Amino acid sequence: METRGRSRKNSRSMDILLTLEGLVVNLEESICEALNFFKGDQSKKNDALKAMGIILKEHVVELKGKLTIYKVALGNEMLALGPRQHRMNVPKLKEFEGMRSARDLDNFSRDGTIISCDGHHR
Repeated sequence: METRGRSRKNSRSMDILLTLEGLVVNLEESICEALNFFKGDQSKKNDALKAMGIILKEHVVELKGKLTIYKVALGNEMLALGPRQHRMNVPKLKEFEGMRSARDLDNFSRDGTIISCDGHHR
């Protein structure tokens, strides 16, 4: 009876081993198929990204050209307008007449004339 039991166990073990080997082969084939699919899919994505990169570079070159044209046009327009000069009425400085005291500074009026202590303009 022991030999029958062992032979059944061996038979079952062999069946399980064969089944597992078949599953491993199927798994290897599935993994290879998946890898090939992803490699193909990845190369398609890479090609698409390269094409998009080329298109974007061309677009950037085009935009840089337009920007240069606009800068030139704007520069010419600004040159045609001429320089704007803001004129300010700034009184010219008189030559240095020596030191003054604080009392002399108090005698200046707003328009630059000197008011003497008696209230008369000089």
